[in-house]
Amino acid sequence: MISLLDVPGLRRLLTSEPPFARALIDMAQKLGLNPNYILGVMSNESGLRPSIVNPQGGATGLIQFMPATAKGLGTTVEMLRQMSGVQQLEYVRRYFAPYIQRIRPGVPGDYYMAVFMPAFVGAPATTVLGEQGSSELIGGVTKGKIYDQNKGLDTDKDGKITVADVTRKIEATLRAAAQKPVLEAPDVPLVPGQGSALPLPSLPPAWRSSGAPSDLPVLRIGAKGNAVTLAQVLLSCDVITGVYTEAMAEDYVEPFQTGQGLRPDKVIGPFTWEALAAHLKDRPTEPPPRTAPDGIWKL
Repeated sequence: MISLLDVPGLRRLLTSEPPFARALIDMAQKLGLNPNYILGVMSNESGLRPSIVNPQGGATGLIQFMPATAKGLGTTVEMLRQMSGVQQLEYVRRYFAPYIQRIRPGVPGDYYMAVFMPAFVGAPATTVLGEQGSSELIGGVTKGKIYDQNKGLDTDKDGKITVADVTRKIEATLRAAAQKPVLEAPDVPLVPGQGSALPLPSLPPAWRSSGAPSDLPVLRIGAKGNAVTLAQVLLSCDVITGVYTEAMAEDYVEPFQTGQGLRPDKVIGPFTWEALAAHLKDRPTEPPPRTAPDGIWKL
């Protein structure tokens, strides 16, 4: 069994997705962060509803990914809406990864500030983020606009929103959950492929080998063939050989994965393919060089 704080929305999500608890623990361990504090953020932002959409701005999912944010993480809000909670956790991980050096693991307010206004993670509690009627700019937006959009956080009605006002919300959520018995969730392992973001990226029609929406096998060092050729083209490798070598892994795959916030395991799997496919819109639609002797495009 896995013990978690009983935050609002978690029981409902676990009913439909029992593996979510194990997936959350695994993700939090990779980040070195507290899974209960991540839960608190998701509970406050979405009520732990993976498909929920904010009609103002289109923010979507567990931590309310904005469209531009989703694109920067290698997906779209449209794709996020189709994902389960387990699938979205990969994008939650990618989102938090750049801030793990600034988030203090034992300070829940830092977790929430990383989602609300990342530039102010760790800022003094008295820092003013929004102020009624103010034209002062902060991050390219006036403090007045920030206040108007988040006036519900001004619980003391002083016309200002401070870091303390923002972090108070998650602290209250966690404090209330801590007063209840812990939620004992079954430790249900993930079925292979269950954690992959769906749908898989689609290749342009001219690049496909069949009628399937995507022909993307998992590639490891030593793999050969046109799937490797495709990866080499998308990675802009200097030499196109159709052979996945250790040098290709070290010089191209690992740096690409690191830059995309992926685990640098040198394995070209669903998430690496997805990140590579995000660049297809800038590529020609004709197939890359073939390596198969019979000239048939096979993956």
